[in-house]
Amino acid sequence: MAEDIGLFEAINTQRALRYLKPDPVPDDLVKRVIDAGIRAPNGGNEQRWAFVVIKDPEIKRRMAPLYGGVGRPDHGPAESTSAQRATASSDYLGEHAAEVPVWILACIQNPGTDISNGASIYPAVQNMLLAARALGLGSVLTTRVRRGYESEIKQWLGIPDGWATAAMIPLGWPQDGHRYGPTTRHPAWEVTHWDRWGAQRLEEWAPAVRPEPSWEAVRECRASDMRHQISFKRRDTMQQELLLKSRRVFDGRVVSLRVDATRVLKGGAAIEATREVVEHAPTIVVVPLDGHGNVLLVEQYRHATGETLLEAPAGGMEPGESPEDAVTRELQEETGCAPGELQRLTSFWIAPGWCTEYMHAYVARGLTPSPLPQDEDEDVRVAPVPLDSVPGLIRDGRIRDAKSIAALLMFLCAQ
Repeated sequence: MAEDIGLFEAINTQRALRYLKPDPVPDDLVKRVIDAGIRAPNGGNEQRWAFVVIKDPEIKRRMAPLYGGVGRPDHGPAESTSAQRATASSDYLGEHAAEVPVWILACIQNPGTDISNGASIYPAVQNMLLAARALGLGSVLTTRVRRGYESEIKQWLGIPDGWATAAMIPLGWPQDGHRYGPTTRHPAWEVTHWDRWGAQRLEEWAPAVRPEPSWEAVRECRASDMRHQISFKRRDTMQQELLLKSRRVFDGRVVSLRVDATRVLKGGAAIEATREVVEHAPTIVVVPLDGHGNVLLVEQYRHATGETLLEAPAGGMEPGESPEDAVTRELQEETGCAPGELQRLTSFWIAPGWCTEYMHAYVARGLTPSPLPQDEDEDVRVAPVPLDSVPGLIRDGRIRDAKSIAALLMFLCAQ
């Protein structure tokens, strides 16, 4: 479905989407995507491009093993969480290439061996990706065709001599849990040099000229991807910090640790600082109401504290999982119930001074029995508590973990 979005919003939220549904894409939408492509600027307005739309199941079936058999370009080990997800999504697309409803093969005439001769095809491809974004279709630029099996695909599709393949673009509806949203990139001021290399004029980059994500976009942003710190105040004079270098110290099952060297602009002076950052995936916390005046809290032993705590159900979001899906799963695992209705309360940083964990808080109503097995290393017990006793439990220190206090008080204040 087409979205009413501006150009810069489309640019700032255009992600590479490789998890696509097999549902058909109407030809009218495919035509709109290609029509956007041919509007791109090109050398001498020669328009030496052509686009082959591949929908035939047999052609896709023959193509899939070859496409999947060509590895990704070697960019070195995928150390960051974001890079690991990109690798996994690329592998997924290769394994499910035959299920993609539409492939568009972008071709260029007589490119020769000089890349500049065929470069005009890539503005056309970018136009197509932006059009797909505006239409709500998932897509991504891939070049496996050139690196692996160009001669075979040209023979199958009858592409004549004098034409070369430049890119292969999948087109389909994004799977649930995979959607467009804010991208995380190096800040523009970090990679911009004025007149000569190294002249960055950092003091001139005011926050007003740097596009900031909307609050709704921030809520959907994966905190584990946020490699560079961003100021989320709508209008202020806070400066971003220039990342000089980053060193990974530890990679664990739940958290990772990196040490960043940054440059801080303060009072017109540049000060170098060291930031120790714990990377943690996004999380959820939920206030489950049983319909009888109780909130279903849970008791579990927390090794880090050496105590058994009374908490609101909470947990981490799995890769590709939406906050709502994570809430449902955690409720089933920890309370044995599934929600009939979910209401979002708020989202917040757990410890913004040193941790990337971003938590989404919800209220759950209409609970029905629907248990899932708990994690093997967990022993969680349900503890129904009268809702009107919650303030006293917080005041007396019986409930004393931050996420539970935040979610419970947020709910009570909203009543």
